[in-house]
Amino acid sequence: MLGGETLRELRACLYEAEMATAGGVSPRCSPLTDVRDVGNLLQRAGFALPTVDTETVVVSYPDPLAVFADLRSMGETNASVERRRSCSGRRLFAVARSRYAERFGDAAGRVPATFQIIYLTAWAPDARCQPQPLRPGSARERLAEALSTVEIPAGDAATPASGTPSP
Repeated sequence: MLGGETLRELRACLYEAEMATAGGVSPRCSPLTDVRDVGNLLQRAGFALPTVDTETVVVSYPDPLAVFADLRSMGETNASVERRRSCSGRRLFAVARSRYAERFGDAAGRVPATFQIIYLTAWAPDARCQPQPLRPGSARERLAEALSTVEIPAGDAATPASGTPSP
């Protein structure tokens, strides 16, 4: 599912443009979720061993209009029940497009669109086949060896890479 950081650039510019042109804001995107909320939801739904992971993908577009067109092609137009029902008008989108290009555009005029993808994994409770977490310290292999790094035992103070002790 898409997370709360999705289309942050576009959403910020649309809100600013709507404040400037209409004196208030209306929901412009479908509701997005926070990573912590999704993990809590899995637990409250009764799932066991929930795992939530995220990936952030930044897509580069030639201009803000290409972002709008791509979202429309994906069927990601505004489906929010609370949205403003009247026509937004060209001025709103012209202001949003201008702000998007000014605030986020690069030297070549390209603009980014951020997509936060949330991956959810959990088990339905079942005493017969549900995996159980291992006892702490029961590993047969050392993580430090697998990562080709130096192990710092618990309780010892870590030191920066330069070798100078941290304060």
